[in-house]
Amino acid sequence: MRPNKNAIDVLDTITLFTVNFYKGDDEIIKYEIKVYKLGDDVFADKIGPHYYYGTKTDSVWTVKLTKEKKKLCENFIKKAKSLPKECPQIGSVLEYYIIVLPHDTIMIDGDCDWNKVGFYNLSNKLFAENFRELSNKRMQLEQELNSKIYGKWCVLNLHSEQKRGDIIILSRVNDSKCNWEFGHNFLFRSYCNDIFDMSKSEDYLWNIDQGKIYLIIQGGFNKDQNGDISVANYGAEFIVENIDKNYIQLKFLGR
Repeated sequence: MRPNKNAIDVLDTITLFTVNFYKGDDEIIKYEIKVYKLGDDVFADKIGPHYYYGTKTDSVWTVKLTKEKKKLCENFIKKAKSLPKECPQIGSVLEYYIIVLPHDTIMIDGDCDWNKVGFYNLSNKLFAENFRELSNKRMQLEQELNSKIYGKWCVLNLHSEQKRGDIIILSRVNDSKCNWEFGHNFLFRSYCNDIFDMSKSEDYLWNIDQGKIYLIIQGGFNKDQNGDISVANYGAEFIVENIDKNYIQLKFLGR
């Protein structure tokens, strides 16, 4: 049986490159992937950005490229070489590529038609296993946080005119003056609405992918006889400074 010449070409002549992809509106995020050879093997590093689960991050991901992933890289470079240097920007979101090859550099400015083989396709498929692991770590952290926050808490240092940066303490101490309760399925109840009104707030959520742990209590709403919805109370956002099953320290960010 004759060998598949195309398969050999992909294995032996893969183009090594580093791609920097910039995208954003108010904040421009830099994405970086490097494809390189080490011995007889080819690897890809995800250098940036850092993906967080709480305060932890796996700074660099490294994968050894299979035949399919090498072909994916070749298709990406082939498409990049065929695109114009400049394409129209869609809306206010900016996109910019810098692709460094061994003997050339490709620069592409704008939202070009990559025909589904652009940066996100490249990143998601090269590092599919890493993204699944990241998702599992975030899910596990949420479960741990939900377990710790579950139940009724006495709320200390809460004021009607709460200022950004104020520290609020949640304690298991039995005190009926001001209590919050966190239940299953992200349910929330407030029992001190004369101090800090969240009487209609019914749920909470975590934001754990920004390098910190944020606790967000959702706003509450009223619904009238006609089905029209209006804001009943604002929610609140906090940075979780410390958390265990008997003590939580929160930094107030705003409503």
